[in-house]
Amino acid sequence: MIKKLLTTFLCLLLALALPIASLAEANLYTVTITPGKDMASTMEGFEELFDVLAIKVLASEEGDAGALVLSLQGTDVASIALRPDDEGLFVQTDAVSSDVMYFSWLDVIDFLAANTEESDDATAMYAMLREALETGTTGTSPAMFSEFEEQITAAAEAVAEDEELINLIMELMESAKVSEGTFTDVLHDAADQKVELTVTSEFYVKLVQTTTFKTLIKSFLSMDDDNTTEAKLNAEVEEAVEELKEIYASSDVKVDMVILTAGEDLVSMSVPFSMNYTEKDDDDTMKMDMNVIYNRLTSDDGVAYTVDVTADGDDDGEKLSMQMEMDAFVHSDESVTATISMLDEDGTQITFDYKSSAVADVKTQTITMYIREGAVSIIAPAASDSSLMTIQLTSEKADDSMLDAVKNATISSSTQLLKFSDTEMAAFMEAAQTNLTQCMMNVLGNLPANVLQMFMAE
Repeated sequence: MIKKLLTTFLCLLLALALPIASLAEANLYTVTITPGKDMASTMEGFEELFDVLAIKVLASEEGDAGALVLSLQGTDVASIALRPDDEGLFVQTDAVSSDVMYFSWLDVIDFLAANTEESDDATAMYAMLREALETGTTGTSPAMFSEFEEQITAAAEAVAEDEELINLIMELMESAKVSEGTFTDVLHDAADQKVELTVTSEFYVKLVQTTTFKTLIKSFLSMDDDNTTEAKLNAEVEEAVEELKEIYASSDVKVDMVILTAGEDLVSMSVPFSMNYTEKDDDDTMKMDMNVIYNRLTSDDGVAYTVDVTADGDDDGEKLSMQMEMDAFVHSDESVTATISMLDEDGTQITFDYKSSAVADVKTQTITMYIREGAVSIIAPAASDSSLMTIQLTSEKADDSMLDAVKNATISSSTQLLKFSDTEMAAFMEAAQTNLTQCMMNVLGNLPANVLQMFMAE
């Protein structure tokens, strides 16, 4: 039982460590959730619970430590502070112990490997993690992240050295029609340059034959089988390229782009895309028509940005349809309002309303989600419509002294649970159970009366 509890605790720590410690400023972030009428009706006391619940994330000024705090009715009832380093993770939570605990990454991997269900995938994953940690670190990044950075750099260098790709792009740009002048419309700001560009199937046929594209395919194929030979992998790449060439050559792809700019600023863009593909062997067909329109319009009150996307298609008799609209407005006081709506072929419309504002040093952001069934076209939610939920995030400057314990801790001054004997572990867990009980009593004591009654009834 002790090992199961500790395994769960360690998995939770791993999930929390990276996002909390990556916050860069000494800010306090507070998240509150307000369920809509339909969601609130799913459980008794649900609405009352979220009325008093807040989740806080505190980041240190240096960005090297953070804490997750649970608050009820304005009272902080539980917290966990974390500080990762190259070798492991410092943890402090009064729900377990007032002392700072330390878990080395290697000890955590060994403990999880020994106390989780065995499988080939799990064994391979733990072996890979252990090897990555044992091969060394670069700065504060484990070797696996360093390797990923090297792959990105190598890919960028490969693109720069791919003459076929560079020439193909140059040919495409040279085919563009560029017009200088004044281009106006009520939907967007005035532009001084217009670029018209057409991309056809022929471009994509040539693209898949470039060294860069073949390298990309090779990378994906090698993920499936690390042990394949180089010759076999190269053969699979060539086979994939031939298949893609066949698809694009038979697809009648056409993209007509119109781009309007004012100086270096993009003010409008239209990208209609069409494809009509019939597979030779079994006559399967796929048709797709899509259009993307972007506009920017400036007024005395601020800047409006709109994006409209429509897509209609047929995949061997199965109808495909999608609409998306985005309207965003950056006000002159730098506050932002935005609405994003999506409608699928089943008539389900999902809408997100976003608002942000700042008063003094406190920034408030809210996202409200709406779902509408049986929709034929996108309609903006009315004030009377019930939302699914609203999430609010506030951020402000805060004192980070609660992080002092994990910031100042050293490995030698910390409790290392995974190095305890069975006797030491049993004694520690007995004390931890007392602390956890006190924490739970604190939580229950700050719940609304009807929510507490519901829990007690269970």
